[in-house]
Amino acid sequence: MTLLTNDRLKAMFQRSRERKEKEREQHKKARQQQYQALCKETDRLLKEALQDEKRKRMEQLYQLAEKCRQKAPKCTVTELYISGNRYIERDADGIHYYQTREELKQAEERGEGKINWTVWDRLITEFRNNLL
Repeated sequence: MTLLTNDRLKAMFQRSRERKEKEREQHKKARQQQYQALCKETDRLLKEALQDEKRKRMEQLYQLAEKCRQKAPKCTVTELYISGNRYIERDADGIHYYQTREELKQAEERGEGKINWTVWDRLITEFRNNLL
């Protein structure tokens, strides 16, 4: 057995340290690559799950919309409250709705209902103030 000199021992220890450091770096890189692969796989799975959930919700909404269309009333009559307990039925297409104040006054003259014009004016003023 040969005796190792101080310089040879230092060189041998240095090589050993470098080898271990290299192994640690390789191990660290391998762990990072595994972690990145795991993150990518998790991200892919989450995206797929989100798309599946979105697809299921859209299908449920389409089914619900279809049910609502089937259950919708065939009649297009709405009720318009004029005053007291009196109601006037109008078509929901909006053609027969009163468009101006004069039309409302004419309807009142025909006996289709009665409007408290002071309350009407107060409500219109409040609405305009809130709108602006």
